[in-house]
Amino acid sequence: MNETQLGEVLPVSATIAACFGISNPKSLAVRPFRDAEISIVYLHATAPANQRRLVRFAPDDAYLITLYLVDVEHRDVYQGGAATAFRIYQKRSICLIDLRPGAAIEIRGSFEALAFHIPRRYLDELSAHAGEAPVGELRTCRGADDEVVESLGAAFADMFDMPAETEPQALTHIVIAFGAHLMHRYGRPTISDGPSVMP
Repeated sequence: MNETQLGEVLPVSATIAACFGISNPKSLAVRPFRDAEISIVYLHATAPANQRRLVRFAPDDAYLITLYLVDVEHRDVYQGGAATAFRIYQKRSICLIDLRPGAAIEIRGSFEALAFHIPRRYLDELSAHAGEAPVGELRTCRGADDEVVESLGAAFADMFDMPAETEPQALTHIVIAFGAHLMHRYGRPTISDGPSVMP
């Protein structure tokens, strides 16, 4: 079983790809407002159907959204080594996880996906830009259908091979639309008193 782990030296796109044993990935990095940068990475690793790869992400003040481009089989691995059963995540479905505590998955077979690294700070900047209340957190989901993320993912994929200096201005607008969709569909507000009204 192969294992890779998110490090602290490479750019975000390269560190994410390195977790999956991928070097020199196609990627985009966009800073729509001030400091926070969104990274989009194309991940593609071919392996025999029974080969397993353990992927670990170090704690990070960010979310990771994965849009599967093929059916992918993997499972969650917890601290101490316990794991869920393997599950097939259907092509076009997404997973959204909070990286603050770190995370680990074990993949069986090949893997092809787009990964979106969304710093929590970006959500704060987007909320301020829109004049909305800050989003406390995004709701975790696994294997969910999301046609908006799928459509925006296709738009990002069309831009991977463009030279950085020729990336269209539309890229920034797409990133903003992507963030707004995440906040409105998966966001939970910050509430200081009383229980959250979100399901």
